[in-house]
Amino acid sequence: MFNFDAQFFEKHQSKLLFIANRKYLRWLLGLNRLPKELADKKIDKISPSSIHWSTGKMFTKKGKPRYEYQGAFFTRPRFAEALAYNLSPFVYLMNNRQTKMEWRFSPVGVLGLLALFFSKGGLAFLGTTTSYYAVSGDGTVYVGNATWATARAAATGTVDQAHTYFGADYSAAYYIYRGFIPIDCSSIADTDTVTAASLSLYTTIAYQGQTQYLAIVDQTQASNTALAAADYANITLNSPTEYCTRLVSSSIAASDNRTTISLTNLSIISKTAFTKIGIRSDKDIDNVAPATTRNYCGFGQSNQAGTTKDPYLSVTYSAIVAIKSIPTLALMGVG
Repeated sequence: MFNFDAQFFEKHQSKLLFIANRKYLRWLLGLNRLPKELADKKIDKISPSSIHWSTGKMFTKKGKPRYEYQGAFFTRPRFAEALAYNLSPFVYLMNNRQTKMEWRFSPVGVLGLLALFFSKGGLAFLGTTTSYYAVSGDGTVYVGNATWATARAAATGTVDQAHTYFGADYSAAYYIYRGFIPIDCSSIADTDTVTAASLSLYTTIAYQGQTQYLAIVDQTQASNTALAAADYANITLNSPTEYCTRLVSSSIAASDNRTTISLTNLSIISKTAFTKIGIRSDKDIDNVAPATTRNYCGFGQSNQAGTTKDPYLSVTYSAIVAIKSIPTLALMGVG
């Protein structure tokens, strides 16, 4: 049984890059369902949850050449999941309710198994049986209470992994919505230098009852692959470090559009582990009770059907060593 994890992607990187950059093969990795702004990238590196491409820039730092790349990092291992489903007749995945792991039959994977018997062994990992992947931990934890101070300082809340909300409003009770987006950035080498980053969110719901601002902050949710009620309090309640210029809610894209938020403080990016992004309203951070109803925005979440609305983090970084180019068929042993 193969586990399509980071080690698998590293071991078979050359084969995976060949697939990723071929128009009629890239669907095997789910690359045909990328957000449109990423669809035409020539991929130089791929991990279970990220793709990387060269910006074409090279410069010298301290007498050593450095090469600039950009990466798009997603909240779940979407490329590994696609590979498992498309190349395995049976796949072990989380069910749609996010409550348990279950076996699924993949008709497409049967074709991958047949390819193993009729191929010359070029893509040696085709047709393996099974893999499984944890669900993502992005979503919302919210609280409603008749007293603003009680709602804001609550120890637990209600988990919603259908959308990632932020906001604060009042309708017979005060409601505070806190968004959580953990993203695995460990495919960036520790020796690389991060020079820019932005968060891309796809708007699904936008209510503008009162002017408010979106802020990106730290969060410390207990699990990277699930949200818990206690994560509501896994933030710095007062005066948290903020990582972007606050974004007025009226400038957030309308439903079915993307908003890109530039990070002004890059220290939130972890190159060796998960980057844990929190999204909060200025009213929550500044402890200002809202006066109106329907005052929140919701964004696409990775457990929703499809992948084009997934949130992702775009990171620009420079590397000391250039990423190897895509191999030829001969080097792969094909043909």
